Amino acid sequence: LAATGEKLNALSPLSILSRGYSVVSDKDSRIIKNAVSLKKNDLIKIRFHQGCIDASVIETHTSTK
Repeated sequence: LAATGEKLNALSPLSILSRGYSVVSDKDSRIIKNAVSLKKNDLIKIRFHQGCIDASVIETHTSTK
C-alpha cells in the first residue's frame, strides 16, 4: 500500500511542479502543449509550484535545438 501511495504522489500534478516543471495556459485557461499553438504577443499564464505569472510571447521556436 505504501508503494502505491508513493507512485500516486510521484504522478501528482503538484509533485511534478515541485520538481521544477511548470504549466502554461492561454487566456482561455487551455493548457498549451506546443509552441505552434502560440504566436507573438499572445498572453499566457505560467503556473509554478509556488505561484504563477502572466506573460506575453515574444517569439516562438518550433525546434528543440
